Amino acid sequence: MRNRIVILLIISVFIIASCAESMKSISYHDNSTNDAWKITSLFSERSVGRCTSIAKDNQDGIYISYYNESGAIELASKSVKSNWTNEKIREINWISSSSSIVIDNQNSIHMVYSVFQTTSCHLCYSYKPYGGNWSDSLIENGGETGKFGGIVTIAIDKYCGVHVGYINLGNGEVKYAYKPQNGSWTKIILDSVNNKNSYLDLAVDNDAGVHMAYLDGTTGWLKYAYKAYNGMWNKTYADNSTNCGLWPSIAIDKDNGVHISHYDQTHCNLRYTYKPNGGAWTSTTADPAYAVGGYTSIGVDNNNGVHISYYDYTQKNLKYAYQPSGGIWSNETVDSNGNVGSWSSLVVDSQNNIHISYFDEGNYDLKYASSKIHMIVYETTLVSIPILMIAIFFIVLERTRRIRKK
Repeated sequence: MRNRIVILLIISVFIIASCAESMKSISYHDNSTNDAWKITSLFSERSVGRCTSIAKDNQDGIYISYYNESGAIELASKSVKSNWTNEKIREINWISSSSSIVIDNQNSIHMVYSVFQTTSCHLCYSYKPYGGNWSDSLIENGGETGKFGGIVTIAIDKYCGVHVGYINLGNGEVKYAYKPQNGSWTKIILDSVNNKNSYLDLAVDNDAGVHMAYLDGTTGWLKYAYKAYNGMWNKTYADNSTNCGLWPSIAIDKDNGVHISHYDQTHCNLRYTYKPNGGAWTSTTADPAYAVGGYTSIGVDNNNGVHISYYDYTQKNLKYAYQPSGGIWSNETVDSNGNVGSWSSLVVDSQNNIHISYFDEGNYDLKYASSKIHMIVYETTLVSIPILMIAIFFIVLERTRRIRKK
């Protein structure tokens, strides 16, 4: 009799395990409650917050680079459990048009930013090793009349090589700079596309390949360049079906699929362009509302869900778009308190939580939004696990009773 009971229990465990294997994980963002987003004004007493860029370290600490109107590049940071702190990285005494920050796999901090002077613009780089001190250098010196920088972007590969994309504002050339770990900078002209508005972004994939999205100012189309690790650059149009490519942001998913958000100038809305690894480009409208899609920033979570922060030009609000893998787009307003949402920058942490830095134009303030209800749920094609376990328990109990009677 005991052997029969043991066999029944083994069969029950096997059924539960089989059902667990049939489950699949999905991510979602629930905006049905008022606490879906936590909004914070970081330094409301000071004129700060333009040119924001956000990044995370390997413990999900958050770092935001930004411009202080007094003439300095600064950094705000917090760990998962600590409060915000800020520090001045470099006194530039002039104007910065953008900044970009990234944290490498050793938790060292890398920043790139442009510095405008009276007749020129310089591309600058600051670096802080984990536990060390800041050091500054010039990537490209504008001299008396050269203008290098504009919207700048930085990424780090798995070998801690530093990749920077930027613009020659004088003639619209797209430029690329690279520095291997402990090495020196090399610079090339990547493309001559009359991109004087300096719209571009850059990302690195799991294999240290480099991907760049940028506006072709001559055609008005979104262009894409790719270079495998130690390979040559290849360029193509990612979207040439409409007048698009403003404010591009690029992200690479875990399967090396390429995701780009950008502004559609023809239809005045948010556009999304995607290419799976080894596949072809497709483009869709991520938000059909009118005059939305400036200052886009894109991120991909662990389940290949796509997240975009962007600016609503009409309502002057910060908006957010989300598309689960294989799903459809949803849109929501994150912050509508005044003229907010320009210079948005988004990062997804290891728990699939969303973090956005952005500028409050009305109050000249750096703001930060984080999602509180972005989580993993489970679904199965059979029945839920708790119900299944209860049912099997009573089946085993009944079978045991019958066996004992015999």
